[in-house]
Amino acid sequence: MGKIRGSNSALVTDACAAALRAEDRMADKDQPQRGGSRNRYLFRTSNGNTPSRDGRFRLYKLADAKHAGWEKTGPTHPDPAVIALEYKHLLDWYKREYAPST
Repeated sequence: MGKIRGSNSALVTDACAAALRAEDRMADKDQPQRGGSRNRYLFRTSNGNTPSRDGRFRLYKLADAKHAGWEKTGPTHPDPAVIALEYKHLLDWYKREYAPST
């Protein structure tokens, strides 16, 4: 299960991070938890737990909420109704296994 989890995480994170590299998502460089979007799909960190403007993106976990700024009120994942059927298993995996983990 760990290999599958790591594989899914890397697949989704790499796809999202590649799309975000084209634009600067940090609204406030001194407070990296205040990214440029209200959505909480990704979390930028160097050590896996705390925000870092120089870190890599990983999928957002529910435990990351303690670092979110007041404006981070958006969803943590896309609406299942807009996800292609072939990717719904990734969303199910994220909600069931990844997001609740610490």
